[in-house]
Amino acid sequence: CHYQCWALVRLDCSGPPGASDEDDGNEQVLEKDTNVDSIWGRQGLAQTQVEQRIKEYNSQINSNLFMSLNKDGSYTGFIKVQLKLVRPVSVPATKRGPALQAGRPHSQGVKRRTSFYLPKGTVKHLHILSHTRASEVIDALLRKFTVVDNPRKFALFERSEKDEQVYLRKLGDEEQP
Repeated sequence: CHYQCWALVRLDCSGPPGASDEDDGNEQVLEKDTNVDSIWGRQGLAQTQVEQRIKEYNSQINSNLFMSLNKDGSYTGFIKVQLKLVRPVSVPATKRGPALQAGRPHSQGVKRRTSFYLPKGTVKHLHILSHTRASEVIDALLRKFTVVDNPRKFALFERSEKDEQVYLRKLGDEEQP
């Protein structure tokens, strides 16, 4: 179920309908989480806690993808972006059209695009700041692959695992991954 719908779903596990018509006097309490627009799983940390978590992270990784704490309290690090695109992306054509080859001005030339599917599961590591927004990450990825499509056509999702379950959550443009 979608994480925003969990609070709206109610399961009645009392048994088959009509099995018991008696009211035992117990009132069922339904707790609803109405704050579905809050940022999921985020909590503010004190500067010392941030330092400690960065040290723990750096001691556990087996690559050069370290995190570092800046003097102003922000931090930098790498995020792993796994591309799972369902539509083709467009990149500028690499060859010049016949109008450009004949020495004609650029304004009369035909702008060409090439569209193709990126392989599923393509992985890129991006070095970002703690205050980098999701929309900036999308823009950086599009520049890295020279994709000319509108950045608003793309979204960034946060992936987390808890109790052997994988959760995906779409990040808003202003959220910081």
